[in-house]
Amino acid sequence: MSISPSSSEFASLLHQVQQAEVSLTQPQLADLYHQLDQRIQQLQRYVPDPIVQRLKQGSLTIPYGERWTGSLLFADLSGFTALSENLTRLGKEGAEQVTSIINRLFDQLVADIEAHGGALIKFGGDAVTAFFDQTKLGGQHALFAAHAAQAMQTSMASLGKIQIRAGQFNLTLRIGVHSGEAFAALLGDQQHAELMLTGIAVNLVARAQELARPGEVVCSKDTMRLLGLPADPNTPFTALTTKLEHPPYQAASNVTAIAQPVTLASVQALATIYHGLKGLLPQRMSEAQLLSTVASKSGEIRLVTIVFAHIAPFSTIVELCDAASATVLLNHYYQRMQQIVNHYGGVVNKLDMAADGDKLLAIFGAPLANENDTELAVRAGLDMQSAMNEINALIQQHNLRLPLLDQQIGINQGHVFAGIVGSETRREYTVMGDPVNTAVRLMSVCRYGEVLASPAVKRLTSHAFAYESLPALPLKGKSEPIEPARVDRAYNVRRETMRADLVGRVQELDQLATISIQALQGQGQIINIFGEAGIGKSRLLEELLSRLSLASFDPNLNVPEFMPITIECQLYEQTTPFASASEMLRQVLRLNTSLTSERLVKVIGQRVSKLAPEFERFLPLLSDILHVSLAENELTQALAPEQRHDQTIELVVALIVASANATPLVILWDDAHWIDASSRQLLERLAKHVDQAPIALLVGSRTKGLSAMNWPEQTITLELSELSMPESEALASAIIGNAPLPAALLERWRRSDERFFNPQGNPFFIEEMMRSLIQQGVIVETSNGWDLRGELDSLPTTIEGVITARLDRLDTRIRETVQVASVVGRRFELTILRGITNDDDLVNQMDRLTNADVVLPDHIAADLAYLFKHTLTRDVAYEGILYARRRELHRRVAARIQEVHRQNLLDVLPILARHYARAEDWHEAVRYYREAGITAQKRYFNAEACAHYRDALELLPNLGKHDHSLEQELSERLGYVLLQAGDYAEALSTLAQAQSQLRQSNVYSNSREARILRHITTIYERQGEYEPAFEQLQQALGLLGEQQSVERVRALLLGAGLHQRQGRYHETIAWAEQALALAEELALQAEQARAYLLIGGTYRVLGSREQAVGALAKSIELYQTVNDISRLADAYNNAAINFSDLDQWDQSIALYQAAFNIKKTINDSYGQALVSLNLGELYRKTQQYAQALETFNQSLGLWNKLNSKLGVAVTHMNMGNTLFAQGQSHDAEAMLDRSRTLFDEIHVDSFLPELYRIYAELFYSRQNYAQALDYCDFALEQARHHSAKADEGMAQLTQSKILLALDHYDPALNAAEQALSLLLECDNQADIERCLEQLISLTKTSDPHRMAQYQEQLARLTKA
Repeated sequence: MSISPSSSEFASLLHQVQQAEVSLTQPQLADLYHQLDQRIQQLQRYVPDPIVQRLKQGSLTIPYGERWTGSLLFADLSGFTALSENLTRLGKEGAEQVTSIINRLFDQLVADIEAHGGALIKFGGDAVTAFFDQTKLGGQHALFAAHAAQAMQTSMASLGKIQIRAGQFNLTLRIGVHSGEAFAALLGDQQHAELMLTGIAVNLVARAQELARPGEVVCSKDTMRLLGLPADPNTPFTALTTKLEHPPYQAASNVTAIAQPVTLASVQALATIYHGLKGLLPQRMSEAQLLSTVASKSGEIRLVTIVFAHIAPFSTIVELCDAASATVLLNHYYQRMQQIVNHYGGVVNKLDMAADGDKLLAIFGAPLANENDTELAVRAGLDMQSAMNEINALIQQHNLRLPLLDQQIGINQGHVFAGIVGSETRREYTVMGDPVNTAVRLMSVCRYGEVLASPAVKRLTSHAFAYESLPALPLKGKSEPIEPARVDRAYNVRRETMRADLVGRVQELDQLATISIQALQGQGQIINIFGEAGIGKSRLLEELLSRLSLASFDPNLNVPEFMPITIECQLYEQTTPFASASEMLRQVLRLNTSLTSERLVKVIGQRVSKLAPEFERFLPLLSDILHVSLAENELTQALAPEQRHDQTIELVVALIVASANATPLVILWDDAHWIDASSRQLLERLAKHVDQAPIALLVGSRTKGLSAMNWPEQTITLELSELSMPESEALASAIIGNAPLPAALLERWRRSDERFFNPQGNPFFIEEMMRSLIQQGVIVETSNGWDLRGELDSLPTTIEGVITARLDRLDTRIRETVQVASVVGRRFELTILRGITNDDDLVNQMDRLTNADVVLPDHIAADLAYLFKHTLTRDVAYEGILYARRRELHRRVAARIQEVHRQNLLDVLPILARHYARAEDWHEAVRYYREAGITAQKRYFNAEACAHYRDALELLPNLGKHDHSLEQELSERLGYVLLQAGDYAEALSTLAQAQSQLRQSNVYSNSREARILRHITTIYERQGEYEPAFEQLQQALGLLGEQQSVERVRALLLGAGLHQRQGRYHETIAWAEQALALAEELALQAEQARAYLLIGGTYRVLGSREQAVGALAKSIELYQTVNDISRLADAYNNAAINFSDLDQWDQSIALYQAAFNIKKTINDSYGQALVSLNLGELYRKTQQYAQALETFNQSLGLWNKLNSKLGVAVTHMNMGNTLFAQGQSHDAEAMLDRSRTLFDEIHVDSFLPELYRIYAELFYSRQNYAQALDYCDFALEQARHHSAKADEGMAQLTQSKILLALDHYDPALNAAEQALSLLLECDNQADIERCLEQLISLTKTSDPHRMAQYQEQLARLTKA
């Protein structure tokens, strides 16, 4: 039967019944009795059966202690450490698998124990302790225990073979059995008690277990005697080899007989058992959690700090004392330890046995977390050791003959499984994982009286504690030694760790400083600064104090000298009266901690008399707040408790105000959300008097107004928000010495990559994230700056602790909803969530989460949707879910998304793929990643397409049977998209791999291999490596033969482009026209468009402007028809060049910009680089030199990224020409030299006519006419070789200018006339105009008639 969670109504009704304050009908009594009985049946599984039975019999008091006679069984798994360490390499998932294995084993082992009448007392990680009670089993208790041990070994023979990814591990049991008298003590109080089984018998059974070999049962002499078997006379222990007969055992029913009719008295009796049981349940676990069927089958991966203490010799004390005395002494120890652990926010999880003493396990971070659990755990460890003096003093007072107790403590931190383990009949809340084992090992090597911490603990708390580093120690069960540290002491003043300068907050700091200065000048003021954890409240207050201190020394600023008072509330002092107020008063009175008690009393009296003489009679009241013994007087003795409390607050406020009137005060009261109740009352009272004195009272907290504290109306509130992205980047940069952040890191941060833990604008998160990146070697400093080298494998523990503590403050049901939402993603729709949680209360839960600043409504969404306010909150919630449950949730989320978006799956393909991958449904994941890649590729989202294809390839090995054809297809698709994105190196290797896979597959065809070769050709062509490009292309054409296919058309077009790149323009047109004819025959419009594009571009170079315009227009028309935006951009680019040649600048710029926007949209780096190059040249032609150089630099960056030497060479040439136009002759020559070197290196000569002409112009400007003429000759030779009439005409024009400068009039005129003839063929107006101006100058004096003709021709051209 399912049990409903505990409710306030049920608790209230139960209280009224116990007090007989309510009258119930018979059916109501029966129903209440039934509910109580059901709850008891479920909850008693968490308590050892002997304790449950004593509770039901009414014979249980706390503390309780008695000697139990019977047989003890202690079993430990052998081989488990090796298995655990192997699985630990999987991280959190490994811890979960360890626990799953343990639970499967425990189910059977507990069944074996209970089948023989035994009671499971403790789970201890991979060990179990059971007791076989003589009062229950009679004289056969040893036989039952021994046979149970043999049954457990039989079970392990079949269950112990564990298969994991790393191979098979064989687990066996080592079991010890001892019969005798053990001391059982239920220690604690009515709120919580823990069973401790101790004494010589417990040590003996632990020793027997240690001596047992794997698969063996070792019994003590006493057990062997009771079994009637011979024992080894040379040792106290003997291996049990005799097969025992199964003793008959009939288990008693646990079902409570319901009295007929049910009476009020019977309900009250059952309620007493119920309440007694609640005090024995795991601490800080709600009844609803323990009753939940979900909780019983799951757990969490949590970041915890483990404190293990070993105590000895309890056994001797138990043997020397009677039961009552032993119980008192043991309880004094336990209660003191529990007080300390609880004080610091931890829980005592269990008291366990050891061969030479007893162990205490305390957990910090589970079931509930505090944000500084590791520091709190170390403080608890130190206090636990300090408390031993007090405990030993009590032992000595009781009996001087009793030995003193010694304690060893080991502390470690890490991720563990935290949850419920055991069987259906017996359960415990525990933690498991390698961090727990390490804490035990540290405890075992620690010296008595000391605390030993792991490296992780030391690293996290070195700001708060002094440590003594120790040499590396090999620890049992650990393959590598670790370097522990001995905790010496806590620092009185927190040491500051190295941190970056304050970034941002300029406006807030100025505002605070202005208000504070006004307050110090006499206008007392309160400022409440609030914001989420890590937002920078404390840092801002520190910076303010520093600014005010400096300002007080500047006579021009009129800031009076002041006294700073700093108070930092502590989480573990929330229940300590006047904890933070005490610290403030000590500073106000300027009390020195080194003063003797006598001197301290005198100083307090003097300073109170001086500051507030009218209150001197109440001086003794300060005893409670200063923890100093001040003699009471008649007045203070006569005060009632409420009066003492109120008058104490009044006195402290008077002292503060008087002190401020003497010397202005700046009071920084930080972390006030943790303020204790008494200090809060004092703070409220002080707030009402601040305006009476020069006091700047600044209160830092996480909640606005400190949960409706009664602040005066004039209080100023300041909420700190997250840093902006530029501020966040500046802070991150400051962590690495203000060096530039790695570009890859910035890119992932800015696009909120889900595989990158995004700190957003939280300063603390940013600093911790950067430090973790450095510590884990994810970012590394190189000679060229910082570089991203990998992935952050886990969230920094400091951040995780803060967020986990925040989530733990939510109700259990809401916390579970948060975890389910985290599986959906940072953004989640309620329609998706409803299909998974089946919770009708989701809207109300979202309202509560919104108020708690965990989520935000997504107002942009059409449907009701929410966002996690901080991505890291989502990350922490998600990382806490067990892997098995994660997989199931991801599967359900994927199914729900398919259901909701069944009409249009295209937009959610990547989301489905991700969820199926995390559900480990590999076939569906690969399928959807492939479809997502194809969809992204069609939309020219190249980066996304690459990511999807890579993800699909990465998951392929998980499919079981290798799908070679699918692998080949994905590799080819990935290679092609990489080519489109300009990642040529990876594209080349990926396509080569695809080619090799194709040859080995059963889907091979010549056409498919030719296609891959064509892609490889394109890569070489774009890198300017034309020889290997032609080699690959010839192979492709050879494979295709004479077949009339689309692949042949595309190969011919690629060949035409190669010829064009190398200046073989007639071959270009021939290949393009052959491809065009075949494309028209096959009705391939896109290929026809490409052919026209090549033909038009080539005619432009050859000077055939009209033919060029017609071909390019046809190309644009076809590309628009087929909606090929990438190629349309190429057509725009070529058309823009043509308009530029015709001096139609506006049309040219518009087309360039349209082309660039398309290339940027589809992430075509090559296209962006090419269009930028051409646009830069247009800016140069129109004398916009600064803009030209900026655009060329943009292009150069892209060419370098693409490793395109041709692109770099052409861009250097154009930049050289621009610099020359600006009069920077030497810089221009250096740039041209780089260009020529690269052209020579890649054997490209099609650009040499232009390059040599620019050289000629440059040397002409320097009046080096001989070298200028040489370069003109080179330019003319290359232009004629390539039939480049425009280039030839411009070279002739330059030659004419040089010859004229040498006074060679006739050759100059002849060169100019030839230039005009060539340029008129090309119809390039700007160049024709320059040529006509040269001819007018040449004929001005020698031939006025011809000059007039040239002037008329120029006028007509200009007018047109």
